[in-house]
Amino acid sequence: MLENKALRNIPEGGLELPADLQFLDKTAILWPLNPDGAAIEIAKKMHELLGTKIAVVIGYADNCPLKNIEYRRIDAKETLFFGYPKSSAIEKTRGFTASIDLSPIFELKLSGLPAIAGIPLRLGRDASKSGDFYNIILTSGSGAEIETLIGAMKK
Repeated sequence: MLENKALRNIPEGGLELPADLQFLDKTAILWPLNPDGAAIEIAKKMHELLGTKIAVVIGYADNCPLKNIEYRRIDAKETLFFGYPKSSAIEKTRGFTASIDLSPIFELKLSGLPAIAGIPLRLGRDASKSGDFYNIILTSGSGAEIETLIGAMKK
């Protein structure tokens, strides 16, 4: 279910599960502009399981999928010509210890933000870009991966 990738910009010595799941204490959810059904399901499951550990939802969409959580909307003008995020978009993403990208397909302007902003633990759904931007890939899209992560963290 989970694919673990050791990437640059993570703590020295690499990523070790479940110990590094402590990074979920200040988590940002990346919300895609056009979410699929799995993104909505995973977001609801994360909100249920992580509660206040989700600090913010960040995205280009007009509204936030989760209630009572800060939503930081990134304007389309906050990206350069090829989709690379401008410094204002990167600043909205700094300071978190983990990110969970719910984009079904890697999008540079959103999915690349955590790596550029230096977030050490990055979870994503698109395995084709896992070697460059994500530490962990959520492969089935059912939300079961989140339960697996939380179960490992509680042990």
